[in-house]
Amino acid sequence: MPRFDTVVKNGMIIDGTRAPRYRGDIGIKDGRIIEIGKLHAGDAARELDASGLIVAPGFIDLHTHYDAQVFWDPYCSISGWHGVTSVAIGNCGFGFAPVRPELRERQAAIRAALLELDSAKVLPFSPNVILGYSAGSFGGGSNLVANGILQADGSVLQQNRFGNFGDRQDVDAIVFWSLRNLGVGNLALIRLADSNVRSERLRQVEVLDRVGAEVATAYAKARARFAQIATNERAAQDSEKAFQQDVVRARNNLGLPIEVLDSMRLLGRSRYAYLDAIIDYNRAQFELYVALGQPPADFLALPAPAPKAK
Repeated sequence: MPRFDTVVKNGMIIDGTRAPRYRGDIGIKDGRIIEIGKLHAGDAARELDASGLIVAPGFIDLHTHYDAQVFWDPYCSISGWHGVTSVAIGNCGFGFAPVRPELRERQAAIRAALLELDSAKVLPFSPNVILGYSAGSFGGGSNLVANGILQADGSVLQQNRFGNFGDRQDVDAIVFWSLRNLGVGNLALIRLADSNVRSERLRQVEVLDRVGAEVATAYAKARARFAQIATNERAAQDSEKAFQQDVVRARNNLGLPIEVLDSMRLLGRSRYAYLDAIIDYNRAQFELYVALGQPPADFLALPAPAPKAK
């Protein structure tokens, strides 16, 4: 039976430890590299010849703009072509989801301000164009017959006066460029648009700070409520154990019935506290869900405390 599922042979290995590159073989079993060195071809079910190629760990790209592209190119092909195996998206302020409505509004405002800035910069170089088109029939005059024109052969040529009609089509194009106040006005427009971009970015930072504070508060609250579940669970278990002990003592005439009633009351109170802790945790989860901009439901899932053996 082959030792490896796949052996990559004769590759130039760069292992990422800053050690010098070296040529060798890589043995893969169950999707994991289990041996590197000089391996035999018969040790693998499949062999890949990497002669002339570099074999290296996958690169991690921490700053990409695949937020939209991942929907039509789920393999993020460009990164894969360059040896990237892991990418991080949505970390430069323009991610698509999850997003709070107020952040989406600020992003749209920044895009609009940037578009206005680009328009102001190209305005002096972009012409104003006016196009016109007209068509019709032209002609006219009197329909009276002229006295005639004596021809060389002695005949007289007689024609209607101005009776020629003909079609006519005109296409007009006017192109002109404009400078406002000899260009000073255009410079003022550019500076105004740039100021608007900076203002919108400042407003986005303000909203990000507020959203970040809300997320941090909601996250801390959710974690605290999660810890309270385990605490109240242990309290309920201890109350149940004390109640059972008091019942045994009462049956053996070692305790008073009032002690059993007190234990029952404390047990009920601890169970109510346990349920309240679960409800508070669920409420904190919803608050965090809203603060994050409604991410996928399983994004917030936390493992429930495992029941302890009695």
